[in-house]
Amino acid sequence: MKAASVLAAVCVLLLCACTNEEAIRARVAEAEVTGRLAAQAVGDYVKKRGRYPAQLEEAYIRPAALTDIKLMSVDRKTGVVQVTLSFRPMEGKSLLFVPTRKGKSITWRCTSEDIEPKYLPEGCGGSAGKAK
Repeated sequence: MKAASVLAAVCVLLLCACTNEEAIRARVAEAEVTGRLAAQAVGDYVKKRGRYPAQLEEAYIRPAALTDIKLMSVDRKTGVVQVTLSFRPMEGKSLLFVPTRKGKSITWRCTSEDIEPKYLPEGCGGSAGKAK
């Protein structure tokens, strides 16, 4: 009887851990969508003005109700758009949208230097959603 109780407790803990990881991945994926919108706005800004904006707000109006995002910025020299997260355990970690310019065209690559790949959406080089 004790073994069955212990096994049940372990199963509950594993289920909670999986559910928590899925919730974290979903929140990171939502931040990715917002980051891609900001990156696209920066790309449009570059097409019109021929340079990266000094501040992200010159190209993109951040929606007011983004509780999972602490900060969004653009590097005026490189064009990298950074989305810094505000929820645990991702607090202070960032998604980076790195531009590659080819003539007048800009493509964006999503990556992160500090978020574990298992939490990153596939569009950011992560393993979230891939078969394990």
